Amino acid sequence: MSLSLAALAHGGGEHVKGVVVSVNPQKLVVKSEEGNVELMLMPSTVFEKSHKKATVKDLKAGEKVMVDITEMGEMKHASKVVFGKQ
Repeated sequence: MSLSLAALAHGGGEHVKGVVVSVNPQKLVVKSEEGNVELMLMPSTVFEKSHKKATVKDLKAGEKVMVDITEMGEMKHASKVVFGKQ
């Protein structure tokens, strides 16, 4: 099974799959098939690396990610960021 790196609607929420372009404590930029997607990071954003709890400091440019998104107005917020071996 091949995984697309596109934004997907799944389980009532939106997801983005792709590669991290840049990350800082406030913002994550992911390159998907549709182009770069900017996501705001919140104190409540959950990070999971290889099935273990992680932090934004563990996430680096070049990592493959799947991000659960919550839309608040025109802003997209990352509610969960999953990366590493799955």
